[in-house]
Amino acid sequence: MNAQLTKAIPTLPTQEIHQAISFFTQMLGFTLIDLFEDPHAPYALLSRQDVEIHLWTCHDRHVVGNCGCYLHARGIEDIYQEFIDKGVNILAPLKVKSYGMKEFAITDFDGNLLRIGEPDK
Repeated sequence: MNAQLTKAIPTLPTQEIHQAISFFTQMLGFTLIDLFEDPHAPYALLSRQDVEIHLWTCHDRHVVGNCGCYLHARGIEDIYQEFIDKGVNILAPLKVKSYGMKEFAITDFDGNLLRIGEPDK
């Protein structure tokens, strides 16, 4: 059998989809691919280069702000500086970790955790 999983796309909850889209596009440099304006559960697809993130509307505050994802990067120092310059909330500064990754952490509009890293060569 040659069946395999081929890609993972983080899906982050938000209480207000339009504000979250603005955050991801203006602060993190993502582009809106599509927005499904379902009145009960709006859903957005965003991308930045090879990274895709989906946003889904969730009204449960116990879920929103308690999720996260890990994004692999190239040129992490430049991305880190870009986010600092734009005023993104840096939760953990850029640092080389004991497991060989150079990484930092931010929170999105809703408080979800985004860890961003690249191998420390």
